[in-house]
Amino acid sequence: MLRTSLLLIAGVATLVLTPVAPWHEDYAFGNAEVRAAIVGTWQLSTTDGHTITLAIEEADAPEHASRGWIAPAAACGSRSLVREAGACKDVTVVPLAITVLAGLDRSAAATGRLVIVGTTFRAGELDLALDALHVEAMLAPDGVATPTGTDITRIVRTR
Repeated sequence: MLRTSLLLIAGVATLVLTPVAPWHEDYAFGNAEVRAAIVGTWQLSTTDGHTITLAIEEADAPEHASRGWIAPAAACGSRSLVREAGACKDVTVVPLAITVLAGLDRSAAATGRLVIVGTTFRAGELDLALDALHVEAMLAPDGVATPTGTDITRIVRTR
């Protein structure tokens, strides 16, 4: 009985303390796939008829958040726990460097990020703030973006 109890405790401790849980999936995409989808020159059509041209690059390396209580150690990146409704999800957040090329004051405050939920890049949530303009779109791995917010009617990569 004591041996069974000790084995059970050791097994539970191993599951809790193992950085890479046995049910954790590896990411099926990396920086190359993210760059192929987002990097380039983009044109936005606003709901009030203006056209804005932007250059979008990655600001830093993507950050993956992993499921589990203890994130795996990584020499070239970091993983952190993301909780939503009591459950954990795999999330990649890509900070974006945005340069306004036309259609807005070039000194306009421009920030953005791409959020990919899951270990496979099927679509990502593109979120840009350009002064008072808020751009939301779903971005496919092939670089096709579909507006989901109310400030733009079209978003297209031109280069």
